Amino acid sequence: FASDLRQLKSGSSVQRMDYAFNNTNQETHLISFHTAPLIIVEGIFIFHYPEIKNQLDLKIFIDVNEPLKFQRRITRDLNERGYRLEDILHKYTQHVAPAYEKYTATYRQDADIIICNNQSLEEGCPLAVEVLATYLKSKVYE
Repeated sequence: FASDLRQLKSGSSVQRMDYAFNNTNQETHLISFHTAPLIIVEGIFIFHYPEIKNQLDLKIFIDVNEPLKFQRRITRDLNERGYRLEDILHKYTQHVAPAYEKYTATYRQDADIIICNNQSLEEGCPLAVEVLATYLKSKVYE
């Protein structure tokens, strides 16, 4: 990923197969990523790897309270991934929550901007959204 990001930032394109997330019924396709004035990357481990984090011009941490995070996870895994509730609860308590504390929450302090996502972004943090939009526009129209 770090290498792909370097390539995109240098003006080259990158090709990768899309990710089906444990869905054997989903057909995968080759996706082409092209360079652009803005390259937005996201992921729960982005700040964990220095070779990625050091390439980021602006680091944003999306924060949400624990009960809402858990509720959203249950809803997504039931509806989109077809997991059983028992499996979701086990995976969340035994793997997801501990991994979040170890690999993600500790990097909150490294963010340039922290956005609270307990509501819609426009309702919950209009100033953060405005600051972010202004920054992104400045990069596009440089």
